[in-house]
Amino acid sequence: KFQVTTLKGVTFSVTDAVLDFSDTQNPPAITFPQGYAQTSPLMAAGNQYLWQGVFIRSLTVTLPPQFETKNEAGESSPGTGHRVSFEGSNLIIDNVGFSGRVSATNLIPINKGKIGNWAFSLEEIHISVVANEIQEGGFSGMVNIPINKTDLSGGQQASSANSARPFTYKAVIRTGNEYLFTVSNSDKLNFELWKADVTLKPSSYVEIKLVDGKFRPKAHLNGQMTMNIGLKDGGEAAGDN
Repeated sequence: KFQVTTLKGVTFSVTDAVLDFSDTQNPPAITFPQGYAQTSPLMAAGNQYLWQGVFIRSLTVTLPPQFETKNEAGESSPGTGHRVSFEGSNLIIDNVGFSGRVSATNLIPINKGKIGNWAFSLEEIHISVVANEIQEGGFSGMVNIPINKTDLSGGQQASSANSARPFTYKAVIRTGNEYLFTVSNSDKLNFELWKADVTLKPSSYVEIKLVDGKFRPKAHLNGQMTMNIGLKDGGEAAGDN
């Protein structure tokens, strides 16, 4: 097992690998990761057969504790849930470090995932690393942002259908366990308290910080609100006083 410093908490467990110490040939079916050639003088010079290192044919990737799914009691605090893992292949380790790409889909259903007090799903994740540096990383799915005053985590019925409707999110993985989320919702939301329809703008985003091994979410929602308040006789606004 090993970890990469720029992907804190992600564990790689090798299940099949080949050591290459040859100057005349590479392991059969070896595939060098995209972008790796720019970091290797041998590859840049066209001397790929001189490459030496470890060719990892298959491994298991285990995500950090903040991605744990809920346990039987419905808890998802780090150490109480189930760590999420998936398979990867065709990665290398050599004198410049670890390089490769891993990806997976449909890892956490929305009834099993939790970010703070928000339910979420993990439908896709991908991470590309070259010479121990993150080249690209991200994941996506759905997240329930409790905009209306309702208990979405305790099984109580939401005050309206919209309050329980999950948003689509995409997240970028940054070095040092930092994540930048963007959320979108194609439909209008109805706020019963204010009698208003709200349409979110693409500039809406969710900021996620990792504090003491837990996700701490904060929503920044930008949009347009249309009030649906009728008028009484005499021109006064209808509604409770």
